Amino acid sequence: LVILYSRWVNSRQCPPVYDTASSVEDPQVVIAGFGRFGQMSARILAANQIPFTALDKDAAHIAFVEQFGNKVFYGDATKLDLLRAAGIEQAKVLLIAVNRESDVMKIA
Repeated sequence: LVILYSRWVNSRQCPPVYDTASSVEDPQVVIAGFGRFGQMSARILAANQIPFTALDKDAAHIAFVEQFGNKVFYGDATKLDLLRAAGIEQAKVLLIAVNRESDVMKIA
């Protein structure tokens, strides 16, 4: 229902603007942590056709993301080299969806 409502509201506000300069390979959003909040955020992004890349250190979460064809990286999102490999330098948004406050501060 939330997704349908957001589509309806967005369609009433203004027509979508497409950035033709960005590559399909470059994620617009990098999601660090793919637990409950990361998955809900990913569903909203996917419903709005916004490409994302997910990072997580739980193999079950990684397998779940791969089923839908999204780019996904296994590892610790507090590591800068993993963020760079995921395309953080080209991404427009970094969505931090990890549980530990200390990890949030390291990623940010």
